Amino acid sequence: MIIIAAGRNPCRRPAPSLYRNLRFDPTKDLEPIGLVTKALQAALKDPAIVSRFEELGTSRCPRARATPAALGAHLRTEIAKWAPIIKKAGLYAG
Repeated sequence: MIIIAAGRNPCRRPAPSLYRNLRFDPTKDLEPIGLVTKALQAALKDPAIVSRFEELGTSRCPRARATPAALGAHLRTEIAKWAPIIKKAGLYAG
């Protein structure tokens, strides 16, 4: 879950950082990433999941895009596209 707000909601408990709770180094330990990738690939073939995606008005991504390498390439492309626009607007995440 991601919440974008100007400040922390005092009614919500603090959410732990995913990065702090990782039990492996995602830059070195590739076995857990491979296991998650295989599980994702299997889930994307499940008719119940495909049906639920359709109910929600979305679709599954092609299998070739459902890999860590494909995600990394996509993120690099998006960063290259949007970073100059964000910098020019004087925006930042803080």
